[in-house]
Amino acid sequence: SVARDNDLVFARTRSLVLALLEAQTLSSLAQALARSLVEDFGMVASALLLAEARVDATLPGVRSLEGGELDAAIGGLLRGERITCGVLRPEELAFVFGPAAADVGSAAIVPLSFHGLRGVLAIGARDPQHFRSGMDTLFVGHIGEVLARRLHAVLPG
Repeated sequence: SVARDNDLVFARTRSLVLALLEAQTLSSLAQALARSLVEDFGMVASALLLAEARVDATLPGVRSLEGGELDAAIGGLLRGERITCGVLRPEELAFVFGPAAADVGSAAIVPLSFHGLRGVLAIGARDPQHFRSGMDTLFVGHIGEVLARRLHAVLPG
């Protein structure tokens, strides 16, 4: 049963990674990510929060943050640049997911870092038990590593 579940998660992760590798623009990257997280993984919300990046403000699910805004709002979740999983406080949920926060029961906060790029991938599940402290983060960590590299490639210099 566990092996079957892992095979399914691997197949979904592989499909998402390939879509991220094929994306040539921030818009297509963000669309591929959001689509896969909702349709393939059954998540209710996702957000890309990027520090000091030039991002079109109309791009859904992607926000550019000024200076220390990321650390001021959710710095506690980013300690040690590790993935944080669990139930977020209401103010953290609101900051990360905006209007979709009401649908999120638990979340994974994935730090993104690569050659000066800094940000967060936030993934929200309806189930408060879906993302838990201490859970295995191998697949979501892999997605974060690929995503950080692709973001570095597609963001304007």
